[in-house]
Amino acid sequence: MRAPSGLIFDLDGTLVDSRRDLSLAINRMRADYGWEALDVDKVVAIVGEGTRVLVSQALRHHPAGKSVPESVDEAVERFFRHYDEVCLESTAPYHGVEQMLEDLSEHFPMAIYTNKPERFTRKILKGLALDRFFPRLLGGDSEGAGLKPESPGMRLLAEWLECPVAATMLVGDSSVDAATARASGCRFAFAEWGFADYDERIDVRNRFRPEIKAANPSQLARRLMELVEVRRS
Repeated sequence: MRAPSGLIFDLDGTLVDSRRDLSLAINRMRADYGWEALDVDKVVAIVGEGTRVLVSQALRHHPAGKSVPESVDEAVERFFRHYDEVCLESTAPYHGVEQMLEDLSEHFPMAIYTNKPERFTRKILKGLALDRFFPRLLGGDSEGAGLKPESPGMRLLAEWLECPVAATMLVGDSSVDAATARASGCRFAFAEWGFADYDERIDVRNRFRPEIKAANPSQLARRLMELVEVRRS
């Protein structure tokens, strides 16, 4: 196996654990309509396909007799307001992520491709001092990106990194990320420490057969650095 020419990372569930802040914003939005809160696990299960899908899924079941949003767009705007207030309350890099990025940034050009809106992506990266690793990024609303698993964003980022798409590796924690890699023709590394539950992890392993499977960021860094050493020899 050859070392990739560049690395593109997912954000939520791959670099940062944002479960509680996403759930808090969703539940504050639900509270605006007098609805009960959802468990964190239920919110995490619907993260990954963009904000509109997240909010739509969070609105699927509501108590009888309670007020309802005028539209999904209105609910999305409420979610955005709440998330802007709380997106850095408990969100933090997974253990080992900062050292992983330090090590890998010496050998690979790197970028981020996430379905999270770009303004929140930049705010979180800056707030966690991870922005220094990622001069290039695309969010779900960035021009030319498209939502994962569509592939325009991968092609654009590969061009920015000056890497052939086929030699670029996407690092992600979900079936959406795996499908993105397949759709764009790039390589895939599975961050098994992320949001995916047991069934989704098995599905990703069996259906997409990632080149690299890592239980934690340190293991991912080791696997990639081993490929760098092979390239040097």
